[in-house]
Amino acid sequence: MNLYKKIIFISAVLATVMLFSSCEKDEGEGGKGSIHGSVWEKRYNPTGTVINGEYPATYEDVFIVYGDNVSYGDKIETNHEGKYEFKYLQPGNYKIYVYSGDPDGDFEASKTPVIKEVKISKEESVDAGTLTIYEYQQ
Repeated sequence: MNLYKKIIFISAVLATVMLFSSCEKDEGEGGKGSIHGSVWEKRYNPTGTVINGEYPATYEDVFIVYGDNVSYGDKIETNHEGKYEFKYLQPGNYKIYVYSGDPDGDFEASKTPVIKEVKISKEESVDAGTLTIYEYQQ
């Protein structure tokens, strides 16, 4: 093989290696993975001393953070059974969260996030379990 052909061959190999190494995707949409789970609501009386009931948290916003991002990447609403699913995710690390009243009964406190960290492998569907929120009737 002459020098010219060797240079072309090495250039083609390097270009192929760089192409495939740059195709690695960060966390986020565009993959075949998913995260699903549910949100459960505990509803208390106005003083926070008596539980009035426990229910699937219907039509609550659930947020997802992709990787190490600071803000959420997407949100979805729970269905009539309190369930949600984020589809088409790349492999990686995610945080799922929903806002809740203070579980210690501080009515003046602002809503606080209930967070679940989840890791997805290639084309995996992960159950994030149940996130419990607290609400106080006025």
